[in-house]
Amino acid sequence: MPVSQFARPDACLESFIRFFIQRDGRIVGTTVVHPVPARPAPMIVFDFNDPTNILYYAKKSTSRSPSAVVVGPQT
Repeated sequence: MPVSQFARPDACLESFIRFFIQRDGRIVGTTVVHPVPARPAPMIVFDFNDPTNILYYAKKSTSRSPSAVVVGPQT
């Protein structure tokens, strides 16, 4: 099960960064499905380990996630 740790940014970055979060988890020999709803705020996501497979539900297709993405609401 992933474990999340939160950290506040340095004072000089607070107007740009709300918080940092690091999620750690080890999954061996199984598949984990983690639904991700829409995110309310923009964020940058970095994957430092194995790539994640993303399921596009409407298209019923999958693709590998890039190592870094910008995520957030579209306007």
